[in-house]
Amino acid sequence: MGVDNKTIKKVLLELEDIANKPSVTKSEFVVICIRNEILGRFFLNRALSPEWNSILRTQEDIDLFGEDLQQVYISYLLRVFEDSPQDISDSLKDNIAQITRFNLYRILSFATEQDLETAIQFIDIAKRLSDEPQDIYGATLCEYFVTITKRDDFWPQAKELLSWILHFKLSDREGYATYEPRLDNHSLGEFIRNGLKGVTQHKPIETFDLVLQSLDNLIRLKAAQGNYDPEHDEVYCRRVEAYTSAYASSEELIVVGVTNVGSHILNDFQDFAPEVIQHLDELDWNITKRIRAYLYSLHPKIFADAIKEWISNNIMRIAQGNLSREERFMIDRASSSLKEALLSESDSKELYDAVRAEPDSRNYLEYLRMHFPDINHAERILNWKNERRQQTLSLFRNSLYDLPKAYLAELTDKLGPAKTVWDKDEEMVSEAQIHTVANRSPISETDLSALSNVDMIDYLNAWNRSGRNTDEPYVDINKSALASTFQKVVESTPERFVPDCFNWKRIENPIYHGAGINAVKSLYENDKEILLDKWMSLFGWMLDEQYQTFNESGEKIKSEEMQGTDPVSHYAILDLIKTLIDADNNTQIELRPKIAFLLNRLCTTKQSRLESYTLETSDPTGVYGTAINTIRSRALEVFICFSIWVHKSKNVGQDERPADECSKEFREVLNYRIHKGPILTPPELSILAVELQNLSYLNADWLRGWIQNIFPEDDHVWSKVFASHILYSRCLGWLFHDTKLHYERACRNLDLFRYKDRDSEQIVAQIGTHIFLFYLWEKFALPTEEATDKNLIELFYRNTTNEEKRRTFSKIMHMLRTDEKLKDELVKRSIGFIEYRFNCGNSDEFEGFDQILNTKNFDKAWVLKKYAEILDHKSTDGTLRVYELDHFFGAFETEPEATALCFEKVTKRAATQDHFYLHNEDAKKLLKLFLESDNPVIVNLGEKAQANLLMAEMFEYLAL
Repeated sequence: MGVDNKTIKKVLLELEDIANKPSVTKSEFVVICIRNEILGRFFLNRALSPEWNSILRTQEDIDLFGEDLQQVYISYLLRVFEDSPQDISDSLKDNIAQITRFNLYRILSFATEQDLETAIQFIDIAKRLSDEPQDIYGATLCEYFVTITKRDDFWPQAKELLSWILHFKLSDREGYATYEPRLDNHSLGEFIRNGLKGVTQHKPIETFDLVLQSLDNLIRLKAAQGNYDPEHDEVYCRRVEAYTSAYASSEELIVVGVTNVGSHILNDFQDFAPEVIQHLDELDWNITKRIRAYLYSLHPKIFADAIKEWISNNIMRIAQGNLSREERFMIDRASSSLKEALLSESDSKELYDAVRAEPDSRNYLEYLRMHFPDINHAERILNWKNERRQQTLSLFRNSLYDLPKAYLAELTDKLGPAKTVWDKDEEMVSEAQIHTVANRSPISETDLSALSNVDMIDYLNAWNRSGRNTDEPYVDINKSALASTFQKVVESTPERFVPDCFNWKRIENPIYHGAGINAVKSLYENDKEILLDKWMSLFGWMLDEQYQTFNESGEKIKSEEMQGTDPVSHYAILDLIKTLIDADNNTQIELRPKIAFLLNRLCTTKQSRLESYTLETSDPTGVYGTAINTIRSRALEVFICFSIWVHKSKNVGQDERPADECSKEFREVLNYRIHKGPILTPPELSILAVELQNLSYLNADWLRGWIQNIFPEDDHVWSKVFASHILYSRCLGWLFHDTKLHYERACRNLDLFRYKDRDSEQIVAQIGTHIFLFYLWEKFALPTEEATDKNLIELFYRNTTNEEKRRTFSKIMHMLRTDEKLKDELVKRSIGFIEYRFNCGNSDEFEGFDQILNTKNFDKAWVLKKYAEILDHKSTDGTLRVYELDHFFGAFETEPEATALCFEKVTKRAATQDHFYLHNEDAKKLLKLFLESDNPVIVNLGEKAQANLLMAEMFEYLAL
């Protein structure tokens, strides 16, 4: 059936009326409609009568299980299943080969919600899924398995599904061979936890055998890839009876499955207990021995003879403490249950003699020497041996004879109660925990303050025992904390630490110098009286001092590790200077020479991290990132701020200083760097590029002659420095003539700003945005037909890609959407630019134009006319297009017809654009505005817009 915009709404309303009826009417009309995929999907999504299935199945020219209709047709079948179960089941079985995996899972999910008799009818769907790979829908299959196991006569089908669920295979993931279950871990875990109970109740031994086979298969796969250590399976499975984490591995899940099924059998089917143990004994894996020990521990009386025999054969291993967690628990529970019957007198004596022998302590001694070199090792070793003896004997506490029982009592009196077998520190691998590590000073503020000056300095120089507190594992005792304590002492008694009274030069470690400087900074910020003149001289000495062996944490390091490190004291001095020149602190201008001296030293000191700096080719932000994280380049930035501070500071009765005079110290440093070195590095140049605005403010004439030093000839360096200027500084009209040549250079070499690992379109778009602003400020005109390479706009657009053009235009529109009233000349020039781009660009470039629909600065009629022209072109960029309809409401008030026309054109794109989004509520409000209008032109456009949306299968717009 042919359908167009004029008839779509009428046909859909009629189909909806037919679909909502419980019986079949107008079947010929419906069959004709369903041949149209849009109408077919609409009807099948709503049909309520099961009779439609019989009618439609006879239409050979309608492919109900084809790509166009399958999903909605299956939704229809499941919707009417209750009214015609046999007919629907036949439809699904006859076409099972055509049904997609997603729809198979949908059907199976439906089956799990039905009663048992109904669910069983879908067994063929489940079996079909057993050939599919691992999928996130695996939980659905598990739920279905639980449902059908309620019927005894369905064991063959259940067994087949169970084998599928528990299957492990070796697979290759990103070049690494690994073993994977069919199901994702979450689905497998839920199945192990809940799905095995029902089938175990019906087929206990058969289920246990299948789960155990899965574990055996898993271990063999691990062994085949050399990834299984039989002696240390605690690494991947800490407990055999329960998950120890919400993110348990598939290996741990399957082990817990074996244990759970075995426990279930021993609790409810004790006649099968020998078979369970026999199956475990047939596998000589360490993990199956642990499972067996755990099962023994649940019923020690049933397995009393087996436990006694095991103990008798493993006396020496028990005495050495080489037991798994489950074996310890087995002994503990057996002792509590069997009492003296657990141990024969000969076994008790043999155990006592073995325990009294010296345990092997070599590994423990090596551990102590490595981590605790300062403690008494002999005493620790003796305690450790006695603890091991106590732990072993305490397992048998209810079964010991006189001599070993007395020895256990003696150890308990000496050591206190023994730890239980469930203590976490008894596990070979404990569960991961997250703690915050706190820093602590080795000496309190009170005790440090009580020392004489000489003793205090000696203590700071001598203390060098940073490390973790042995008694508090989450406390670090280190020099950073000691420095913080020292800073508090300085702040509490500043007069004691004035350089004339305290010999700062005797302190060897810069971290304590930094603490002293931070104390001065804190005191100054809190308006405390300090003798800055005397401190300044000390700071100068600190900048000259060569700290050759300390890193920023105050720890000694090797000379080859020195590269890139800056003394903490240097950073502290720079931070103090920033505080001094803050306008709110009213620092006296008389300190200018001393501050300038310190900045001069910071800006001219050699720094290996900068001297050895190499440019990264992939990212322009790396240069500026290095700049703000190295002290010499940061000092240049602070020096510029210092010059501005000098310019704004004045003595009472004096005029403001000329700007060029205020920057003389800074200019002297730059000239020194140019002629005598160290040479200005790319990170430092990027700082200067970002600060062009302030440099021009201080001395525009000087900058004009010096700017070639900031932007060097080398393309590689120049592009990174210019990118810093583009990304991190404002575009200012007065800088145009100083930077024009560099914008021209950028436009001719845009490839230098295109980086593989970065969103380079944004950098290029930022360059274009700056050029637009220069045009807006009347620095040059729009290109003409005879445009030359000298016109920046022409030059920029000639060398940009379509995506770069689109982003540039969108950024410009974002700037122009302001509610601030623009001058008429700015609006006129903006319109001229937009018209120029409309004449040159492609439709995709203007996707951001709708941002100015509501702006008061532009004539609404002109804006809507231009927007309509844009919408006449099909979007080809393939990106998600979100139409912000809130712009239309304001436009509708003054230009209703033009607004309705634009909205109708937007809806046309619904069927042709792959990625399309309208805000549902806004779109419905607009449609109602149009359809309820008194203007027939607007009503007609509204009807067309509604039809466009319906043709795009956005059926929510059928009823408003």
